[in-house]
Amino acid sequence: MLQIFKPIGLIIRLALFLTLSLMLTTNTVLAESEADRYPESLLYDKPVKVADNVWSAIGQTQYYSYENAGHNNNLSFVIGDDAVLVVNGSASYLLAKALHDEIKQLTDKPVKYVVDENGQSHASLGNNYWKEQGATLIAHVDAADEIESHGPAGLSSLQQV
Repeated sequence: MLQIFKPIGLIIRLALFLTLSLMLTTNTVLAESEADRYPESLLYDKPVKVADNVWSAIGQTQYYSYENAGHNNNLSFVIGDDAVLVVNGSASYLLAKALHDEIKQLTDKPVKYVVDENGQSHASLGNNYWKEQGATLIAHVDAADEIESHGPAGLSSLQQV
């Protein structure tokens, strides 16, 4: 009786393997063919309004590359009564500036706060731009520790792209 189930188990494993292989191949092909949606900017896509006074520039859903300028996460902002709050400082100085250029098209209010949702490179390496603009940088202590301990490696990794 056990021998009857062995071939069935093998068939199930083979079917699972083929399904996963197809999914990975399809995702890779789609990711490689996904063009920059906003070629006139370093941002991968133009910010879209997601709620009243809340905007988000959705990044490409693959690892950072030269083509996506490191924009593979969401760079969002909230326009308040007196100021703007940015969520994620971005992957680079120039990418942060590109987001700021978009913000300035919507409001003349200053960016006073930048919240890094985590300490990953794509969320924090653009913080220096915002600091130069006078923004207060905000992050959880764990994110701040990650930025301090892994920031140089993240920067090195991005420089190789």
